[in-house]
Amino acid sequence: TGGGTTGGGTTSTTTSSTSGPPAIPTKITESRRKKALATLEESVTSCADSSGWAALGSVGTLLKERAPTFKPQHIHDAGSTLSKLVRTLPDYEYRIRHTTAEVRLRKKNSN
Repeated sequence: TGGGTTGGGTTSTTTSSTSGPPAIPTKITESRRKKALATLEESVTSCADSSGWAALGSVGTLLKERAPTFKPQHIHDAGSTLSKLVRTLPDYEYRIRHTTAEVRLRKKNSN
């Protein structure tokens, strides 16, 4: 009954085609997280208006086009949806304007 893991204690992402639940990694690797964060940032920036705000739906659509394998869980365990994810990330602001969810990158201090 013990030792139910396969592959030992490696930190590499294993998305092999074994039977079981869908290929959502249980452990977020740093390289996967960095790549997913960069993709999210690029998508928010591409969809942003002149004040930096982007409609979250547009960001999601662009993410599906640019990175079909993108999943919020690649960045944070609590990110089951894109809106939940951006609300957990300190580098992003989230708001509802009229009836539209919007997101933008927080302005960074140049200190």
